[in-house]
Amino acid sequence: MGRSLGVLWLLFIALAFPDVGQSVPDEVKVVYSWDYFVFDDLPHSEYTKVGGYDYYLKNYILPSAISYHAPSKCMFMPIPRRGPGIPATMVYFSTKYNTKAPHLRGFPTYEDNYLPGWFDVDNLVDSEYKNNIYPEDLRVKRQAFFRRHEYKLEGDGEEDDDETRKKHHNKQPGVEYYKPSGHGSHHSSPSHSHGHHGGSYHVWQVPLTVKPTPPTTTTTTTTYSPRPTIKPTYTYRPTYKPTYKPTYKPDYETEYETDYEPDYKPSYKPTYKPTYKPTTQKPVYKPPYEPTYEIPEYVPSYKPTYRPTTKPPYSPTYKPTTKPPYSPTYKPTTKPPYTPSTKPPYSPTPKPPYVPPSKPKPTQPPPPSRDVYHLTSVHYTSMDLKCSRLYFVDSGLLIYPKGTVVIRRPVLWAFGINGCDQSSLDQAPVLKVTIPDRVVNSAHGLAGFTVDVYGSCNEFAVYMENCVDNSIIVYDNVKRYFWFFKHETFNPGAERQYLYDYIPPQDPYNLGVLKLTLGLPDENGYRDAYYAPGSSFGLFKTSTTILRDKSLAPGDPKSPDFYYIGYRGPNAGAMMGFDSQTQVIFFVHILNNRLCCWNTNTPLIEDNVVTLFTGLKYGADFLIDPDRNIWFMMLNVDTKAIKDDVEVVEDYYYKIYRVNADNIIKGTACDPANV
Repeated sequence: MGRSLGVLWLLFIALAFPDVGQSVPDEVKVVYSWDYFVFDDLPHSEYTKVGGYDYYLKNYILPSAISYHAPSKCMFMPIPRRGPGIPATMVYFSTKYNTKAPHLRGFPTYEDNYLPGWFDVDNLVDSEYKNNIYPEDLRVKRQAFFRRHEYKLEGDGEEDDDETRKKHHNKQPGVEYYKPSGHGSHHSSPSHSHGHHGGSYHVWQVPLTVKPTPPTTTTTTTTYSPRPTIKPTYTYRPTYKPTYKPTYKPDYETEYETDYEPDYKPSYKPTYKPTYKPTTQKPVYKPPYEPTYEIPEYVPSYKPTYRPTTKPPYSPTYKPTTKPPYSPTYKPTTKPPYTPSTKPPYSPTPKPPYVPPSKPKPTQPPPPSRDVYHLTSVHYTSMDLKCSRLYFVDSGLLIYPKGTVVIRRPVLWAFGINGCDQSSLDQAPVLKVTIPDRVVNSAHGLAGFTVDVYGSCNEFAVYMENCVDNSIIVYDNVKRYFWFFKHETFNPGAERQYLYDYIPPQDPYNLGVLKLTLGLPDENGYRDAYYAPGSSFGLFKTSTTILRDKSLAPGDPKSPDFYYIGYRGPNAGAMMGFDSQTQVIFFVHILNNRLCCWNTNTPLIEDNVVTLFTGLKYGADFLIDPDRNIWFMMLNVDTKAIKDDVEVVEDYYYKIYRVNADNIIKGTACDPANV
């Protein structure tokens, strides 16, 4: 089975944890809650197809962390691209407005979150591809690699040995293909637990904008058969012919006239002749239609009825008044309207407008528009309040349900934060550095990181934890160099060798070092560094004097510079942070729903680890703002298996809580007053 595919990718597994009561203490407030996330001002319709999927699919919008910039009241969240339909992998919203489910916006813009080729935009220039896509493969530009997850699809052939894979899949020169290990539990991925049962690899081409070749036009003439003429088998010849003509003519004229003339004329002449012969005797009768009386003269009976009266009808109604109606309204004023002024407005004496000059002025070229950043997939963010900078790592990977697509190498970004609107946030990054291959093997394991500003804003180090490679990567901005450390305490279950009376159960997610937090600085600016694997019940410690020393890397796996300090309890995989005022470390557990604390001035035993709050099913992240408020995010998620152990999200529910740090630990073992 393969290792983890990211910190919070456990969301794709239908875990069997029982729901814990969600009674919220009085001091804990639910600030925000979402049934699903909505984006404001999307540049395209949510039903627009990109990469064969809708531009927006709400089921995959699953934030994994939070960062807060208190001066501008701006909250930032990363949304890892674990599936299609994610318009932006970095989003933000303002906390100024009183709304329970604020809408999201792409950071810094929606366009910067386009994947290469979306909407005909591809600004990964040659140098960008050279630095971020394997430079040895010079034959193909803009080529990425697709690694299919090793669950069997219908119709897949068997490729169980390395020789068969080499035969059917030619590997690119200079490219290191990461074959997952074949061990581990069935649910070894913390997100969608993709099983790895073999190693078939495919090359995936980044979509490019290619003008389609117009199809060859073929003119086709359709010939229709003439309509058949049907000749009747008989001839109709009427033989009847009338022998009389009506002679009736009234001797009076009607009062009305008609201009009706029938337009029907028979098309045949009757040929009928009577078969009898008239007798010689003349008939003594008269035709019945010949009148034998005189029609009296017609006198209309209605004449007296409509005889006009002496006073015509309706005359009083329409009798004009002495003052005509509307005459005051339309009576012309002393000064008639529209009278031209003494000086006509369009006098021909001035110069006519729009006369071009004799020599046209040269037009200034438009300012060049910057290239988009093509942010691919972000898992974790960190806010440096001292310098107002937002840091995040873009893994460069698309972890889709059917496989992983490598777009670019991972990149460390930093942006200055001066507001919470697009005009303020759309600024050039203060830091963009590509993480080299020599320090990272599995980019999807870059779970979290910590920024250590030991001098000015440009004098800092970043400690990046890789829970798949089981390593801590260090970037020093003064040295402008990367190095990494490997140690046995970075591995899953590293505390087992230090526990003698209790052996904790095996964690199925197999997560290495997941999160690191820094303590108080000493007189030289160095700090204690607390860290823990995701699949571990213990907590470990080192110092930044070790981590910032490039000459010690990668270090001895059994070096005493990294050591075990105590047992935290079961299901202890958590995101954690240090509060410098109380010297308390807070934990938000990602495999259950607990917010816990431990005072670093007390021994680390299970009794000194205090559960402060239980909420939804899973924890995600937390932070402490300058007002000493703890913001932490929890969620529920329901998933459905689509193939073996590959899961898709059917429903989710997010909440962000807020509580004062001093109030929630008051009276507990974490309270400095009790130490």
